[in-house]
Amino acid sequence: DDMEMPTSTASIHVDASPDEVFDFVSDPWRIPEYVSLVLEILEVSDGPLGVGTKITEKAKPGPFKVTTHWEIVEYEPPHRHVWRGHQVDMEMTLTKSVTREGSGTRYEQWMDYRYMPRFRPLGWLLEKLVVDRTVKKSFEGVVSGIKKTVESERQSSMGAS
Repeated sequence: DDMEMPTSTASIHVDASPDEVFDFVSDPWRIPEYVSLVLEILEVSDGPLGVGTKITEKAKPGPFKVTTHWEIVEYEPPHRHVWRGHQVDMEMTLTKSVTREGSGTRYEQWMDYRYMPRFRPLGWLLEKLVVDRTVKKSFEGVVSGIKKTVESERQSSMGAS
């Protein structure tokens, strides 16, 4: 019997258009600006962003640095994209969703993940104890970072016009 994959979710209202939010969260090179666990983006495959784009990042979710390999598996501008990722001991599916909300935008992201798939039930236990908490805490920071960055860039570009 297969355990349900744990899911972490976070969402926030951003004072900007869905297009602005979507463009921002679609730029892989900017991820380290708002995801504290991500140290750097090592590589993004050539061509326009879309299904099949591959992104390699170096992250430090805990005491150790890990390399995560992502591939975009669904891409529907300006509404959502889905990234599938794997590290040495974790598999993840990350969905980023953008919807109009009043005069602004609701940004939501959720991630299903499976930790140490080769080592059940230990992996399941660690998921519950450690990974859940780390991911949830990170996600809160991520969405507030997106909000802050997009809104401040919008302010400065409006001030410039």
